[in-house]
Amino acid sequence: MAAAATKCLYFTFTLLCLLYLASALTDKDQLEKYKDDMLKLQEKTDRLKAWYESELDTYLRLINDQMNILKQMTALLKKVSTDSDDDFLPFEGLYENLMGFMENTKAYVENKKEDFSAQIEELEKKIRKQKKLIEFLEENQAEL
Repeated sequence: MAAAATKCLYFTFTLLCLLYLASALTDKDQLEKYKDDMLKLQEKTDRLKAWYESELDTYLRLINDQMNILKQMTALLKKVSTDSDDDFLPFEGLYENLMGFMENTKAYVENKKEDFSAQIEELEKKIRKQKKLIEFLEENQAEL
């Protein structure tokens, strides 16, 4: 009876070892696919981050340049209007409205840039965690 039980346990142990080995080989293929997907995601994230930050920086620079030009034009118009008898008041209201709009637009773009940076940072943290997981799984694969 003990010999039969031993043979049964040996057979079960052998099947489990074979199953574990087959599972490990399948996991290795899945791990490679997962690693490739993670690298592609990292590359896309880097490209998106570079493009988006470049675009937002360009928008902010353009807004600042336009605001400086508008201030210079306004100063010139005020100087010209003080030399003449024409009234400068209608342009003053338009100038204030336009500058307010540009300030709001600038604040909106800066806010979007901060939001985007926070989202990218969170995504990069998740990618770093996934890379650590992949490294851990690769170390475990090496032990097999």
